[in-house]
Amino acid sequence: MFERPNIEAGLPAFLIAPNRDMAQQLLNAIPGRGSFQILADLKAYPPEDALEVRIRQLRPQVILVDLASDLAAGIQLTRFLTSLRPPIHVVGVHTDNNPVAILQSLRAGASEFLYGPFDLSIQKEAVTRLRRLVAPEPVMDRGGGFAVAFTSSKPGSGASTLAAQTSFALARMTGKKVLLADGDLTGGTIAFYLKLAPRYSLLDGLQNVEELDGEVWRSLTTPSSGVDIL
Repeated sequence: MFERPNIEAGLPAFLIAPNRDMAQQLLNAIPGRGSFQILADLKAYPPEDALEVRIRQLRPQVILVDLASDLAAGIQLTRFLTSLRPPIHVVGVHTDNNPVAILQSLRAGASEFLYGPFDLSIQKEAVTRLRRLVAPEPVMDRGGGFAVAFTSSKPGSGASTLAAQTSFALARMTGKKVLLADGDLTGGTIAFYLKLAPRYSLLDGLQNVEELDGEVWRSLTTPSSGVDIL
């Protein structure tokens, strides 16, 4: 079984490059550590089915695709590779900083673009960005909240009163932000119970969920004794 190399060995990669002069220039420019570890050096654009088999065998994280020899073939291969699951990150490779190749490769789904003479600093910057794609940094724990739902078997059983009093108690005890959302879209009583006249309701939030940001969210809620009411 193929073992995933450690970070010092570089990102496991395939090189697909009919342009052998460019391929050799790139291979010579790859540093000994921390960049790419070439698992396979393919000297022609391979058939898609055969390439997929090789990918499943060796599991590269990155494939460097020659866009200088045949731009159309390289772009077609890029589209195929970026459609695979799990995702394969493609790096377009060219002899020079060709704007047409850059634009077409990015549109086809390529993550990066490298060009001769394959400057080491540019290469390292590209690898750093690729590492973030391959293994995203964990999201820091911001002390995520929790939700408590109150419901009753029949109207008038006191669920709204209990939810409201619990919300105010939590706000006092924790000092944290508390949201009290009335989920009864037809006969909610929280606003009446707290003597509020809100302009918006939970329904407005649901209808505009794609546009919710901090400002919109603040306009939807009504503050009451340290609790945001929706």
